[in-house]
Amino acid sequence: MQKKVVFLQEELELERAKVARLQTLLELEEARNRTLPSSPANCGEAVDRLFPSEPWVPALFRRAYLEMERGDPRASHAFRAFLDRYPNHPLADDALYYMARLAAGRGEEGEALALLRELVEGYPHGDRVSQARLKIGLILVGEGRIKEGEEEIEKVMEGSPYTLGAQEVEALLKREGR
Repeated sequence: MQKKVVFLQEELELERAKVARLQTLLELEEARNRTLPSSPANCGEAVDRLFPSEPWVPALFRRAYLEMERGDPRASHAFRAFLDRYPNHPLADDALYYMARLAAGRGEEGEALALLRELVEGYPHGDRVSQARLKIGLILVGEGRIKEGEEEIEKVMEGSPYTLGAQEVEALLKREGR
């Protein structure tokens, strides 16, 4: 039991560190958004200026993230290029998650579902798995596949209660009075 508690604490700390880094990236981008060049040719320079203290984040991911935040339709392709080049990077599951989010935003629920399943199967220990399972469950429920969706959402709660997806499920269940 003690080992499980230590493991969960370590998992929580790793997740908090990753969230803090991504939050920092987002805050930097928001703070400097007005100074970004509009020309795609200068995009690389802007990305390097936005994330100078984050050498662990490859430029390809930073570029894709920036494109996503700017609403650039090429962001999904940039995330896929990142995955092709860095399939084992700690942000690989994040790239799939963002690609799924972009697909859902375009109304391509089937594509989003496929990407989320790719995330869960390809990165079973990734920190985005619980959020991916939650989104899979919500998509399935939205498609009228209630039982499948509920089963997927229950898997989130069976995992670590400290993950972001589990916290979202708990809040969702509270709103529904369960």
